[in-house]
Order: sequence, then structure tokens, then C-alpha cells
Amino acid sequence: MEFINQDQLERLLMYEGLQQGIYHLPGNEPGSSFAIVFLRAAYDHDSARIRNTLSALWRKYLNLQEGVVDGLNVNARHLYSGNLTVLMGYGPKIFEFDGVRKTKPNCLADQWLFREPTIGGGSVLGEAGLKYAEDVTQNEIANDHVIVQFIGDSQLATHRAVVETWKALRKLEMDSSNAPLVMRSFYMGFNRPDKRSWLGFHDGVSNIESSERSSAIMIDRDRVNPGDNWTQNGTYMAFLRISIDLDAWEQIPVKQQERLVGRIKSTGCPIVRIDENDNNVPAEGCPVEGTYEILDDGNKSFRAYPVDRLQNNFTSKSDTIIGNSHIARMLKNYDNTSERMVSNPIFRQSYEFIEQIVNYPYFRVGLNFVSFQSDTERLYKILEYGLGRSNFGGDPENPVPGSSRMLFVRGCGLFFVPPFYEGQDFPGEEIFASEDTDPDYAKRPIRYM
Repeated sequence: MEFINQDQLERLLMYEGLQQGIYHLPGNEPGSSFAIVFLRAAYDHDSARIRNTLSALWRKYLNLQEGVVDGLNVNARHLYSGNLTVLMGYGPKIFEFDGVRKTKPNCLADQWLFREPTIGGGSVLGEAGLKYAEDVTQNEIANDHVIVQFIGDSQLATHRAVVETWKALRKLEMDSSNAPLVMRSFYMGFNRPDKRSWLGFHDGVSNIESSERSSAIMIDRDRVNPGDNWTQNGTYMAFLRISIDLDAWEQIPVKQQERLVGRIKSTGCPIVRIDENDNNVPAEGCPVEGTYEILDDGNKSFRAYPVDRLQNNFTSKSDTIIGNSHIARMLKNYDNTSERMVSNPIFRQSYEFIEQIVNYPYFRVGLNFVSFQSDTERLYKILEYGLGRSNFGGDPENPVPGSSRMLFVRGCGLFFVPPFYEGQDFPGEEIFASEDTDPDYAKRPIRYM
């Protein structure tokens, strides 16, 4: 029998109610394969019927987590689950249905939501430099009602979950007590074991420490409007499908790429200055002797370099260049009344993608940006005041050629991820119609993840 110590027990209790699929505990690494589906219901359905459908879907997912697939009579020793985790969240429009018991949380108010695209793209938030792709004329994700995230050890685990979702919805359409949901879109992604992005640089290595994750991820009852107390121990999920113009990126010299990112490309060490010979100078002692990259043991302090070393007291041209880098911009979060730095960390859990397209270069690469935060204002400040009018990094007034239109958003949305406790039929059950409206409520079998 495996025992846990007191510190581990306290961590587990700290995250009571948080859904699985958020790999927040130390040493708890996400699987290599990612998939996410978006579901939408017609407005002529009431909340009780939507709940019935989601309940049936959740039972399907519980089976998949045991390797059980409907219609396949497989011997127990041949069942394959791939360590599948499932997370369910809800978009702002789910609260518009008749019979919904809860009001829309304040953090999903219009002021925090992503803007709709305009002709030729347009900014996702205010005047932010992160813009929609020019061929994106509508952000459909913003209109979807339910988001389901799958993470597993293999493509079979996650891709099969997508197909089984469609099969389940197809079957449920035949039952009038359910509300047909449409799987309007889905996206796939994967983790790179080298911890680098398609830009060639280390990515995701400066995620927040485990000691900071509770306050960054989970909704605190003491910090929400009284009407939103029911959201306590849940979280808010952001999803952005971001494509990268590799053709533009590859034309930028490595020295300039490093200044845009803020790290040395080969080692991942943060750049602290530019010397008199125009060379990028990494932090002293990085990487530590006997190592080669910041991922190697002993280099932890260089992964999330101290904020005051990157963005305070800029006086020289060198300092300004470093202060405009991507990692410096992501570390600085301003409030909306002054340039006072505020601490608003988010917990990132992103996945790369590659897909085929019909035009040159006949493929598209990018990032499924996924983050979890205790309130949506955190992400808003990062994009609006941190990234600012820069598309990725650098000076927006005098951008490095090719850097001002390098990242493009193809779809994005904000979702509430409710807590999930033993005794609930599925995550978010409390949003929908009460037990009194459904005489079969107590008769449905319940299993727990």
C-alpha cells in the first residue's frame, strides 16, 4: 500500500473539487496527446433535457477511462484507457437556457470576453497586438455551450474519445427526453518531449510554482461576488487556437529571434543584456556547469527569471529591448489605471498542433493555448497590458520585420469549469434543472472518477 505524507495530503485537500485534467500537482505530468471538443445545443431545448444528455455523455466517458467501448466485447486484460482524463466546462451562453438554476458568473461578463473578428482579422481584446487570422470572420467557439477536454498517453486515447462523443450524441438524438447536442468542432494537439515550441525555443518551462497554483487556479469564495459563491473551487479555462507564420519567423536572424523571445535559443537561458559587440548575454551562470539547457537539473532558478531583473529601471537601449521581449511582457501585468505591476499568474497547459491546408506551405503549425485561472481578469491583463500592442514580442512602434503579424488566432473562448464532488452525476450538474423536475434523477447509476 502506498502512503502519502502530510504535505501531500494538504495539497490534495487544497484542490478538493478541482476537476481532473488540470495537472497542477508536483510530478503530475499531462499525457502526450490532447483533444478538445465544442458542443452546442439549440435554444428550443430546456435545461433539464440538456442535463440528461450531459449525464449520459459523462457515463460514456467514465467507461472510456476504464477502456470500455460500447459495442466491443473485449476481454478485461485487453482493455486500454491510455490514462484518459476528462474535463467539462461551460461557455457564457449556457446560462441563457430556460430552467437554468444558476446565473452567469461575473467573470464571464461581456467585458472580459474575447471580441468578435472584424474584416481582416481584428484584435482579440481591445487594442491588443494578438489578432485573428484574416480569413476568420466569426469566432464560433464563443457561441458554443460546452467544452470537453481529453488528455491521454496516446492519440488512440484522445481521438477515440472524440469519435465516441459523436457516436453517443448520434444515439441520444433518438431519445426525445434528451436535448440533441452538436459536436460543432474539435481540435487535436500533442506535447513535445523537448519542451520546445515550433519557434524552436523552450516553452512552458516558467510555469508557476506548485505553491502558487492554488490561488492562481481555484476560485476563492472570499474574492467573488456573493451571487457567484457557488463557483467556489472551480476555475476558468481559456482556449485559444493560435497559428504561427513560420515563413515569417524563419526569415528573422537567430540573434533577433532571441531578443524577441528573451532567451538564448540553444540553452533557453534568459538574456539579461546586450554587450558592446551587439551580442546577447545570458544570465550569469546559466546553464550551470556540467549542464546544457535550463531543463537540466540545477537550472530551475533560470526558468522563471525574477521580474525585477527583466522589467524594472530600464535606462539603456539594451534594457528596453530586453523589456520588450516576450518573456518579459508575459511577466509584467499592469492594472488598468497605471503602470503598476500586479501579480496575476495563470496556469498554462498548452499543446502544439500541425494540420494540412490547401495552400503553400500546405501545412499549418501552432499552439492550442490552454490556461486555467481563478478569474478571467488575470488573462485579460496579460493580453491587454502585458502583451499590449505587440503581436508576440519586441517594440510595436518599430517591430522587427516579420514579427508584427506572426501569430494569428483562429478561435478562442472562455469557459467556467465547475468543481466536481462525489455524489454529483457529472461536473456542472448544479447549473441545470433541479431534482424535482426529473423523477428519474435518483435512479440513474453514479460512478466516480
